[in-house]
Amino acid sequence: MKKSSLKIIIIMLVTLGVSSCKDAAKQSETSAPKLALTPAQEAVAYTVKTDLSTIGWLGSKPVGTHTGTINVKNGVFYLQGTAIESGKFLIDMNTITVTDLDQNSGKESLESHLKGTVEGKEGDFFNVLKYPTATFV
Repeated sequence: MKKSSLKIIIIMLVTLGVSSCKDAAKQSETSAPKLALTPAQEAVAYTVKTDLSTIGWLGSKPVGTHTGTINVKNGVFYLQGTAIESGKFLIDMNTITVTDLDQNSGKESLESHLKGTVEGKEGDFFNVLKYPTATFV
């Protein structure tokens, strides 16, 4: 289970990086602290548009896979030229959604299991009652 969780997190982060860079032409400065760079190397801050951003995830097990999304609460990343310098993202773990199952095919059951809201299985994956957000730096 721990390897699956790590795979899910890695896939989510790659997807977040790709989706956050989609609209790079529209920049916006933030009040987040800037990196200590010389003026010639100043990084540009991009704020994640949370209404347009989701993290896609893929979880696998020996007998199949599942896909879904998680919402980003807020985030910012710094770009110097075309290179990402740094960033910080707050992820709303309560928004874990399974996208490959229908309502009557175990969708709610899997979402509850992933969120850790099933009694006795809180520690299997994300335990959103104890850890409602995740931070990726």
